[in-house]
Amino acid sequence: MKCLTRSVRPSVITEQIQTVSEQSQSITLETSTMAEALQDISSVSVEASSPTQNVAAAAQQTLASMEEIASYAGSLATMAEDLQALTGKFKLYK
Repeated sequence: MKCLTRSVRPSVITEQIQTVSEQSQSITLETSTMAEALQDISSVSVEASSPTQNVAAAAQQTLASMEEIASYAGSLATMAEDLQALTGKFKLYK
């Protein structure tokens, strides 16, 4: 078997290593920049969700108040019917 070897100058290897190193540093910098951007997006999302939660809580409180008012209105209607029945027993003479 014949082994083929290729002679490569050390300076070529050094240049290639330097190129790979520079590209790795560039990728690391870009990754760090993206991580910071994602952190900013996350912060904005958290800030935006807080007012949304406040609106949802206010809507729930409003709904509860409306249900309570509807219940009172129903009770008032029943009382009015009872009062109508009671007053219907009286006769006015002129």
